[in-house]
Parts: sequence; C-alpha cells; structure tokens
Amino acid sequence: MQSVQEKALVLKTQRYDDRSIIVTLLTPTFGRVTAIAPNGIQSKRFGASLQIFNEIQAEISRPKTGTLWRLLQSHSLTDYTLTFLDYRKLVYGSFGNELTARITPQEEPSLSHYQLHEAFIRSLSEAINNEESLDLLNQFLLGCLRLLGLTPQTKACWVSKRPLHHLQEGERVWARLSDAAWCFEKHRSEFQLGGEALYSIDGKTLLKFYASTNDLAAEKFQIVPFEERDQASILSYLVGLFQYHVPGLDRLPIKSLESLLKLSNEQYPVGHPQQNPL
Repeated sequence: MQSVQEKALVLKTQRYDDRSIIVTLLTPTFGRVTAIAPNGIQSKRFGASLQIFNEIQAEISRPKTGTLWRLLQSHSLTDYTLTFLDYRKLVYGSFGNELTARITPQEEPSLSHYQLHEAFIRSLSEAINNEESLDLLNQFLLGCLRLLGLTPQTKACWVSKRPLHHLQEGERVWARLSDAAWCFEKHRSEFQLGGEALYSIDGKTLLKFYASTNDLAAEKFQIVPFEERDQASILSYLVGLFQYHVPGLDRLPIKSLESLLKLSNEQYPVGHPQQNPL
C-alpha cells in the first residue's frame, strides 16, 4: 500500500531498539494503528512530535503482512506536552489514552472515537482548576460508554420510574452492569436479573455525578459540585461497566487506573460489585 497522510493522536510510545520507536496512534480513517518509527529517537523526520497526547500529521504505510504499520514521518499539529506536566491532568489524560486504545477498533474508520478523544485532550489542557478537569473526565467516560452503545440511566429508577432527585437523605441506590440501569434500595429484589451482581452507590453521589455532566440539571436542582472524594464510588461503577462490555478488560486492567484512584483517596483498584444478599 502507498503511504497516506493522516491526522493522528499519539496514545502510547515505547522503544523498539536503540533507535526505533513503536507508536500507538488514534486516527479518524484507520482507527487504532500500531506503527514503527524507524530511527524515531534521533531522526529529524519526526522532530519532537512523538510525545503522548500530541496531535500530529503523520505519513503512514500499511504493511503487506502483519499488523505493524510504518510511520515514515510526522510533525506536530498541537503540542500538549507542557500542559500535561500537571500531575492531575497527566493521570486523567493517561487513563483516557489507555481507555481509548482499548475501545477503538483496529484499522477501521473511527471518526467518533477520534473526535471524542481530541476534544477531551484539548479541553483538559485548557482546564483552569481541578473541578473542571474532573467534570471533563466524567463527560469523557460517559462519551466512551455511548460509543459502546451504553447510556447510563441516571435520571430515574428502573423499577418505579421515580426521579433520582426524589431520593431520601442517606438513601443508596443499586446499579446494574448489563444495561447501565439503577434502582432505589427497596426495589433491588425486582431489579436483579439472574443473580447478576449489583453495585451499591450513595444516591446523592450519583445525583451529583449526573449534575456534573449536565449543566441544566445542576442549575435546576442546585446540586453541590461533584468533588474528587465522590469519584471513587462512581469510578468503581464506570470501570465495572467497561470491564463488563469490553472484551479482555477484566483480565488486563488499565495500568493508570490505580493512579486515578489514588487521586480519589483510594489505595487499591476498585470495581468489585456487592452481591445482592436477597
């Protein structure tokens, strides 16, 4: 195949030998592409473009056999390297890169994946405080779920249809992985399907999460802003959804997940549902 010019986001890099680099790229036309950049460590054909988070213009060539493409040359379109010296943004961005690499098909058109990830990285680089960065992460995670055909049911109980903002003080809700739905405590026996494990989440935390990704909801219900300490339980549920619906993710976890959880004051990866005792 002749070489083609393609915009790409750099998701991952690793040394191949003393001179070459293996690069994982996200492209609109070919989805996830793994390519070797011959002499990529020193060659002027790449400059400083092969840094994670960068958006580049790449000349790539498909292999005659195998899956390893060749990256012939590249230059930076947008360089986010300095922005991600901020540790929090680095952790959020690294988790986003890994997750995108796992859910994006290989060598298939993936414009929606590209647009979502480019918007996330660009917006994260421009975020002015921790709260804004956290909201962007949650919006990105919801976007990834939608790409998988999932839309978490955040507004109303699956059984009673009672809106989430009608919950009582201290009331917990139970969430299901198979269809991203939830119910109030008293309905969990009707809600559980075939012995499926359920996640227990503080109802107010789920409401704050919904509001953090929906400005109109936040204004209507005057919700206290979603905070880092709220993230651990929500992240447990979201990661559980990805593990349930993305083949192999439960066996090979995302490496940056532990760092992400530590920002939420957790020491170990979560994602273990609570069994319904009924």
